[in-house]
Amino acid sequence: MDQIRSLIDSITVADVITWAVVVLVAGFIGQFGRKFAEHLIEKARGKEQKPPRETKKIERAGSQTALSTPARTDGRSLEKTDAVPTPLKDDKAAKERSKIEKKAAKALLKQKKKAASSD
Repeated sequence: MDQIRSLIDSITVADVITWAVVVLVAGFIGQFGRKFAEHLIEKARGKEQKPPRETKKIERAGSQTALSTPARTDGRSLEKTDAVPTPLKDDKAAKERSKIEKKAAKALLKQKKKAASSD
């Protein structure tokens, strides 16, 4: 008991503040390291899932500058009435639908396994 009391008496306010700062700095580094790692993972996944963007190229003919129109697959150029397809963006609704579909498929598989094991 005397050892514990002497240990507590030997701790100074500076020691407590030093340890508190060390813990806060470690937490700060850990939190931002985790966020940075998540950012890198999302960036890597984004490259795999994103379709390549169609960019308009600038063609220079003499002194005039014109934007080229992307060609269709049948060789014709796009008219003003034709819509240029835009890549789909991941939104919350799509993610929720995906989760629900995944859970339903999992539940169906579970029921099939249960029925197969009870036979």
